[in-house]
Amino acid sequence: MTKTEKQKMLAGELYRPGDPELSVDQAANKTWLVRYNAALALPVAQRHAMLSERLGHVGAGAVIRPPFFCDFGYNISLGDGVFLNFNCVILDVVEVSIGDRTQIGPAVQIYAADHPRHAQTRRDGLEFGRPVRIGCDVWIGGGAIILPGITVGDGAVIGAGSVVTRNVGAGETAVGNPARPPTRPEVRARPRSCAVNLGEPRRTKGRSCSHPSRRGQKAALRMTAQFTATLLKRVSPSRQNTLFTPP
Repeated sequence: MTKTEKQKMLAGELYRPGDPELSVDQAANKTWLVRYNAALALPVAQRHAMLSERLGHVGAGAVIRPPFFCDFGYNISLGDGVFLNFNCVILDVVEVSIGDRTQIGPAVQIYAADHPRHAQTRRDGLEFGRPVRIGCDVWIGGGAIILPGITVGDGAVIGAGSVVTRNVGAGETAVGNPARPPTRPEVRARPRSCAVNLGEPRRTKGRSCSHPSRRGQKAALRMTAQFTATLLKRVSPSRQNTLFTPP
């Protein structure tokens, strides 16, 4: 039995997006999007009912703030308590599932739509999709992009503006482009400088600076003697005896 283009699309196989059946589905979705994106001022409960009209599954308390954009809608599954902020995009040619309590920031883009790597196949007008699965309790920062075929594990964090090109494990954090676990800058301890004053420990190559050298001690004594002699020359003989005598 020959598959329809819609069946091929849902199976993740190469398909022709201009197929009449798919065009009808997309036209219906566009009509729904116009209604939904005009419903920002409506109560959350009414918007939830509108989501249930189009999306594959909408859990209790799930919220999508308009404006919102998607390809078909019926391939999107939202768990309980899921929250999508303004201006999110989901290209749902195949399954896109988002687990319970996951929070998604504004302008996040989730791509399940993919394109062949060979130019000739693209020229033939063929496309395909790869499912995107996002677990429970995930936090995705604003402006992040999730590429086709990605799985994000429970409790993971995706930094704002990140481009997720490979799977993110449960509890992991990924940031940047391409998104990877954050690295902490290496902290190097500053070397302790040894005192340079005469008579103090001095650092020399191959020698510990824990004790002053004998040469340093002798140099300090010579400097002290020279200073004393110079001072005595400048002081009158009558005062020399009082310089070093305690009051």
